[in-house]
Amino acid sequence: MEISVHQQLIDFLLSMVLGGMICLVFDGFRILRRGIPHHFIAVLGEDLLTFCIASAASYLFMMTASSGEVRLYILLGELLGFILWRLTLGDLLVRFFGKIAATVWGWIRRGVLALWKTIRKISAHFKQKRNISRKKSEKRPKKPRKNQKNLLQSNATLQYNDVGTPPTRGRYVRRKSSGA
Repeated sequence: MEISVHQQLIDFLLSMVLGGMICLVFDGFRILRRGIPHHFIAVLGEDLLTFCIASAASYLFMMTASSGEVRLYILLGELLGFILWRLTLGDLLVRFFGKIAATVWGWIRRGVLALWKTIRKISAHFKQKRNISRKKSEKRPKKPRKNQKNLLQSNATLQYNDVGTPPTRGRYVRRKSSGA
């Protein structure tokens, strides 16, 4: 299948636009990173997502522009568009919107911290009230508790469990002492 030079030039220019749009997606993640500090695993995830978006866009573009044939001029056009966007408008936009994102993140962070401090003050107030009521309850006389270890009577004549004897009315069954 023969492609004219005019069609190749149009495809090349369109692939440069596609490369610029892929760089715009990448710059969006860069702006987000400047605004909100990221862990390196989150940065890796964003880069992989950008790679997947770029791969899908390149695949769809090649399917429509060159009937699915991989053309070197299309790949070079995408790379050139990416580089040109990054070196010209990309850096300016990332600096400008990065400062805005950092400022907005700072406002959000200060608001959340102020809310957190207010919640802590309120909880400290209720904790203090609870401690005062505990101190009042500690002044009340308490019922003496039995020692859990000595609940059973220590008498050799008491038998606590005997399967063979019929139950009696009392709480404990006294064993008949054998011998003199």
